[in-house]
Amino acid sequence: MSFLSLNTKQWGLFYLFILSLLIFQYTIQTPMSLLDSTAWDSAHYTQITRYFIEHKPMAGYEPFVYRLGMPALVAFFFPDQITEGFKWLNIGFGLANLGLFGLILRKIGHSDLVFVLFFCLLILNPFSGLRFILFNPINTDIAAIFFSSFFFYWACFKFQSPFYLLVLTLCSMIGVAFREIVLVMPLAFLLGTLIYYLQTKQDKGFYWGSLLPVIMGFGVLFGIHGMVTTVTNPSYHYAFTQHALQYFIQNITDPLRYIDAILICIGPVIVILPLWLIRQKGIFNKPFHLHILVLTLYAVLILALAFIGGWHTDRFISWALFAYFGLLAVAMEKLINQWSLKYQLVFSGFFLMSSLLAFRGFLPIPDITIQDLHAVDADLIDWLCFAPFGDQLSALHTYSVSLPNPVRIQIALQFVLFALLMGLFSFFAFRSQNDHQK
Repeated sequence: MSFLSLNTKQWGLFYLFILSLLIFQYTIQTPMSLLDSTAWDSAHYTQITRYFIEHKPMAGYEPFVYRLGMPALVAFFFPDQITEGFKWLNIGFGLANLGLFGLILRKIGHSDLVFVLFFCLLILNPFSGLRFILFNPINTDIAAIFFSSFFFYWACFKFQSPFYLLVLTLCSMIGVAFREIVLVMPLAFLLGTLIYYLQTKQDKGFYWGSLLPVIMGFGVLFGIHGMVTTVTNPSYHYAFTQHALQYFIQNITDPLRYIDAILICIGPVIVILPLWLIRQKGIFNKPFHLHILVLTLYAVLILALAFIGGWHTDRFISWALFAYFGLLAVAMEKLINQWSLKYQLVFSGFFLMSSLLAFRGFLPIPDITIQDLHAVDADLIDWLCFAPFGDQLSALHTYSVSLPNPVRIQIALQFVLFALLMGLFSFFAFRSQNDHQK
């Protein structure tokens, strides 16, 4: 294998660059001005926080009223500054997510170049990290992602004794109080463990890992029970089946809405997947590592949930960004590991530059000033390059779900052309590798 290896000084410069980038994002990004950042879901979380502060019985709309974790923390630590409390606690969870993603990348890969690329992409992505928090501080997404990635890291890389069962059970119980999507990772781990044992045909008697999903399941059930009994008066009952059917039909009849949401959320690096698959032979003839199975299942489950989850499909898809990027990092490493360093650098450079455009990397997320989610004027878009650009855009212009189909078609075609370009580059890289071996 031929991988770029950074020395201590270079790593120091890289982390200095990351710190500078985070400070830059904090400097340029302003919160959504609509209703002082308390529009839509944020209004419910703000109200729940006030109930905690005023020691009133919990009441409100389902499912928001069951997400008590973040409002409880804000009420305890920032009773006089609710919006600021959400912002700073979410910044803490966001930075922890970056640290966990770095640990995960180190466990599943070997290339410093791939690590640097995907670590930067997670920071630049407008649906993760500091950018999303500073734009929409009152949310529970970032904390839920933390508990999901924490669970994955400990379950797949740190599990060694029954003590870790307790840690993961507590993680499930506490995490589900922040947002119910934390349930998806234990489910992915359960399915991944079953598939792993079936494909490896392991039979070593009693194994603590086989007991893990059962104990976690009980922990999660107790956590849900605690939330439901705490909420004494839900004022609006959420009909999940009806809601899911509505968005299932919507995405089936307008598939470009969902496809573009995936492209916009993950960015140009998504083309690594078909490039890698084309080079694979007998991919299902050998066992997958447990962590690859779990990441894959988690990504698939989140994508399925996003298909039926609600209006903001782009954001729902982003709940598994650490899984998509982790899997794509592994695929990219396997794809380029025999290339010369020159080809590896150019290949990575293409993805970095295209992602800067797709994520509008050095621009703030534009403001939202109206509550009408469908009042998006496509004429305000000056030009398109993986994402809309213009001086009068709102954040709604950057979401697939609110864009008109002609704009979605242009974005999808740009991704297809980029995939063809990268496929051509890969062809010459592999041919150069073969010529060199001869």
